[in-house]
Amino acid sequence: MNRFSKRVALAFLSSLGIVAGTIFLSADSSAQEKAKTKQLSDKDSTAMREDAMQTNKEEAKAIAALQQRIVLLEQSNTRLEQKAQQYQTDITNTHQRDISNLNQKIMMLDQQVRMRRM
Repeated sequence: MNRFSKRVALAFLSSLGIVAGTIFLSADSSAQEKAKTKQLSDKDSTAMREDAMQTNKEEAKAIAALQQRIVLLEQSNTRLEQKAQQYQTDITNTHQRDISNLNQKIMMLDQQVRMRRM
């Protein structure tokens, strides 16, 4: 795993922790609200349910946005890894070509030296 992958994984795990904490607090909060709802009138109870549903919808949107961001980061990471691999291949090929060219020049110069000695 390269440094970028580790950073993405860390960001992903942090985001999951935040989402899980939010959901846990929301669930705990929902349990407390249910106890209070029994004491409130039907009108207040309905309003609270609507607020809770709206909160759940907003949390679902936030989770979906985080998941989409994670997918985009993973795709970006894959592209960067592919580019890095291509650059490494290009560097290797360039070095091999340069070495081959230098070897040819050495052989040519060696032949010239031999010809002059004769």
